[in-house]
Amino acid sequence: MSDGKPRGQTITVSQAAALLGRSERWVQGLVKSGYMDRATRGEYMLVGVIRGALAYYEDQFTKTTRPRWPAGPRKRARVRLNSGFRNAAGS
Repeated sequence: MSDGKPRGQTITVSQAAALLGRSERWVQGLVKSGYMDRATRGEYMLVGVIRGALAYYEDQFTKTTRPRWPAGPRKRARVRLNSGFRNAAGS
């Protein structure tokens, strides 16, 4: 018995922006990037807004963090070769 209306609580773009502490334009950018969907024009599902923002921040976090394990043997060899070259060149 679907009447085409979204189920669950909806909020406006300004409410979503206030909830996330960001601008309305930023929220619209998340929609354009595919992190969240519109329920209807200018309205968003509350749960979708929260999940979309979390997904965006998780993606940003994984893009900026680097593994903290030691370099492998090939990397160490390259570092030794490069540092030896600089020393031999008089740098």
